[in-house]
Amino acid sequence: MHPRLLAVMLLCLTPASRAYAQGGESTQILGHAGDATGAVIPGVTITATHVATGQTRSVVTGDSGTYVFPLMTPGEYTVKAEAKGFKTDVRTGLILQLNQKARVDFELQVGAVTESVEVSARGVILSTDDATLGNVVEQRRVTELPLNGRNFANLAGLMPGVIKGISSNTNQYGRTDTAIAVSANGSRENQGQVLYDGVSTAWNINNATFFKASIEAIQEFKVQAGAYSAEYGHNAGAQVEILTRPGTNQPHGALFEFVRNDNFDARNYFRPRPLEKDILQRNQFGFVLSGPVWIPKVYNGRDRTFWMVNYEGQREKQEVASIASVIPEALRRGDFSAINTPLRDPLGGTFAGNQIPADRMSPISQRYLQTQILPNQGGLSSNLAGVEQQINNINQVFTRGDHNIGNNDKLFARVAIFNYDFPTIPIDGFSILNSRITARNAVLSETHIFSPALINEAKLGFNRNWILRSNPRTNTNFNPESIGLTNILAGLPPNQRPLSPLETGYVPVNVLGYLTMGDGGLIPDFNVSETWQIVDSLTWTRGVHTFKAGIDFRRLRMDRAAANVPRGQFTFNGEITGNPVADFIIGYAAQSQSPEGILPVQFRQQTYAWYVQDEWKAGRNLTINLGLRYDFVGTINEKNGIQRAIRLDRPGGYLYPETPAPPQGRAPIPLYSAEKDRFWPRVGVAYRPADRWVIRLGGGVYNNANQINNLTVFSDPERRASNNYFWNPRSYITYGNPFPSSGVGAIPPVNVVYVAPDRVNAYNVQWSASVQRQLSESTVVELAYVGSQASHLDNSRNLNDAPPGSVPLQPNRAYPLWGTIRYLATDAKSHYQSMQVRGERRFSRGFSFLTSYTWAHNIDQAYGTNESLPFTPGGAQNMNCFACERANSGFDYRHRFTTSYLWDIPAPARWRGLAALALKDWSFNGIVTYQSGFPFTVTQSGNSQNTGAGTQRPDYTPGVSPILDDPDPARWFNTGAFTRATNKYGNVGRNTLRQPALKGWDIGVFKAFPIGERRRFQLRWEIFNLWNTPQFRAPVAQLGSPDFGRITSTWLNNRQMQFALKYLF
Repeated sequence: MHPRLLAVMLLCLTPASRAYAQGGESTQILGHAGDATGAVIPGVTITATHVATGQTRSVVTGDSGTYVFPLMTPGEYTVKAEAKGFKTDVRTGLILQLNQKARVDFELQVGAVTESVEVSARGVILSTDDATLGNVVEQRRVTELPLNGRNFANLAGLMPGVIKGISSNTNQYGRTDTAIAVSANGSRENQGQVLYDGVSTAWNINNATFFKASIEAIQEFKVQAGAYSAEYGHNAGAQVEILTRPGTNQPHGALFEFVRNDNFDARNYFRPRPLEKDILQRNQFGFVLSGPVWIPKVYNGRDRTFWMVNYEGQREKQEVASIASVIPEALRRGDFSAINTPLRDPLGGTFAGNQIPADRMSPISQRYLQTQILPNQGGLSSNLAGVEQQINNINQVFTRGDHNIGNNDKLFARVAIFNYDFPTIPIDGFSILNSRITARNAVLSETHIFSPALINEAKLGFNRNWILRSNPRTNTNFNPESIGLTNILAGLPPNQRPLSPLETGYVPVNVLGYLTMGDGGLIPDFNVSETWQIVDSLTWTRGVHTFKAGIDFRRLRMDRAAANVPRGQFTFNGEITGNPVADFIIGYAAQSQSPEGILPVQFRQQTYAWYVQDEWKAGRNLTINLGLRYDFVGTINEKNGIQRAIRLDRPGGYLYPETPAPPQGRAPIPLYSAEKDRFWPRVGVAYRPADRWVIRLGGGVYNNANQINNLTVFSDPERRASNNYFWNPRSYITYGNPFPSSGVGAIPPVNVVYVAPDRVNAYNVQWSASVQRQLSESTVVELAYVGSQASHLDNSRNLNDAPPGSVPLQPNRAYPLWGTIRYLATDAKSHYQSMQVRGERRFSRGFSFLTSYTWAHNIDQAYGTNESLPFTPGGAQNMNCFACERANSGFDYRHRFTTSYLWDIPAPARWRGLAALALKDWSFNGIVTYQSGFPFTVTQSGNSQNTGAGTQRPDYTPGVSPILDDPDPARWFNTGAFTRATNKYGNVGRNTLRQPALKGWDIGVFKAFPIGERRRFQLRWEIFNLWNTPQFRAPVAQLGSPDFGRITSTWLNNRQMQFALKYLF
């Protein structure tokens, strides 16, 4: 952060403030004033008072009798209407939620203004003035529902059409759901954004956020899933808004400690005996303090200046049960006699008795075997039962202040700090990973009231994330030549530098079906992601129209030094002998890659948007929202011109730019063009045919900005090692000759990237129709139809696959001078249809609930460019038939049901003494979830199709169904239904099978111990997965793997318990 800005923010925090907190930009109180006959009464003074801070605002109704309070702070309000000749009408207890448009209509009675009529306004729960799809999770639900790991993002899934992020990239950095992202109504999770107090906290890798404020510090949060207004954009998916809790006139605080321990937990399903349960020790502790700034005899900040500070720490040690496959001892000695299939000898014939002679064993492979632990279970696979040791140390601080400069100016500032260290020791004890994440986020906001009808709000936001991942051999003098790998650098272009210390370590060796030996990819990884944001909005109320216009400017940065294959790689898959372990023992690989090299790159991008919105009260029962948004997404460029891609419009293709040092250190022109005609309409209609009914129609087109990380792969400068791939069964790949295409030391075909010059940003078209019915003052139900269609979605595939067949691969490619040509395309589509049902009861008479059901179908062609799902590998099987990839989306679920409830158990008022202490102030809360299983894709190992494609699928066995009548984890589908496709494309489609359903019930039993009226202790007992139901992941779905068809892990753990103590005042 720039030191001057930091100084300004800290200065703002010193007098900390909150008479008027900044909330959602669409949070409003609105309505109509008339008499008992329905006639309009102009000139009525409407006053809204925020109960907690005493802040008031007033407006006067015009000739239409309507009024609007825009840009209001969520919380409890008292609203009153005063007019000469009429009694004063007072509405109390109005609970205004984030981005809610709460309607309060008045029917004034004739009388003196000194007379008053008081009515409760708690029944305002219908969405009468917009068509936005979404739901607010208010403060009590956030703090009282059972949350494993205290992660409020778990509550996003309580809303219809919404699930938490599941991609491998979202949770790649960190554990315990550290990276938060959601998918809504068929959108990809990286299409959403998470806003804290109105500014972005997005990590530029995948738009997730690391910030996870203490649940006690959250006022409320809302997921806008679709049909939102023009002021929201930049990303086309879910808009997740979190409002931190501000200070009030009364000091408030919470001190807490949450404890989880393996002594409370059930055994993991895959934790075999004689090993004990997973080991876990987790403590989460901290505090939230808030109140007015009050310095005796110096300053009294009541009704004017407020502060809040929140700290949360986490200390966790965990040993996670794991089952893996390591090479058995007999196979390490070359004894394959237990395997019935004869082993082919690459020198001719077969190995007698399936025994590999000692003089044929590779000494380098034997050196690698010394790094792999021996099995402790029997069998050729799933023979290592052990633990992955994890440590999680988190420290996080949120602090905010709010200050009323005067009657017409409100100032707000908030700073968040997040530090996370998480070393990992894997099950093999070799590939130790040291990781650290640090993040900073800040917002400074000023609201100016020119008049009750004209209000401006300006915000400056800053967000930065640092990522560092390394292993014990990073930045050391280790050299692969020390273990005999003397030619791994043979794939580097001539005159290139040797491996740097950052790239040192064991070259990864992949033996199909077994733990990888060596040091993996993306290690080390140095990543700095940064966003500066300026947001301004002007709201003008004139008659029956509320106009809003604004801008959103962002400057994005991502500096990175990482590589997928920093040390090179060897792959053994059984292509040579018929057994991958035998291939490894003799040192004959099917694939090799030279080191990519690690080079620091600095990517920059700018985006800006403007919008206009009109909320038109077309009648007392009809509101029409019309909006238009313009988004400009600039090209993603490397600061020093370090970017390169192949040009396919020239014979044979060539690399661009042609010179390694472009003028002034920059590329002459961008590798693609920015679009300048991105106008997006929005429309919403809300109609009230009767007092307790609302019909809503909404739709719009939503732009999705490119992620910087999607295009960093074209930073492949001339002085950087190429990423090489070679496969040729007739010219064997060995450790001593890893690139035999042209002899040792020659350059094999180089992998390159192709960026289409006409690439465009994705956009989503969304539409919805819903009916709401208010059943009582606290209960509402809603039935909705929701659809969306996305176009120009990012995807990645190889343009240089060869047609399948038995001829040599490389000459059969379209561009034989190159290896893989990774095409960063924007031509994928998706289509989503759903029926959604929601029922909600706000807290009343000691009980509340939120229930939702979604029946949906999501179809797409690809999941993303850099991301993949754990059960759906990326890439098309046939580059010439991308349409053939159209299938169920990897995150398609047909049914999802959730319900959550809060219940204060009633107790007779006559109880006193010990009976009251023991039996009163109990509450019972819970979350129930059922979801049908996600699809998964069956693939096959190796390159038996001889196309060079990374994703190859098998054939169906004629007449054999893959569906079993009674599947179980040991055999989830019929493995005999699939046969290897050789020299041809497989006829198995994408995402054709389903993994097990997810189902769970989490409960919380709480007991409060009041101390006077304003203080209390709270004891909490929370149980997650109450019935101890295993939540199975997808099975191993790669034909050729020893575990093909077998489930080896779970999404969530078995039953767990959490205990906590809170002190609240």
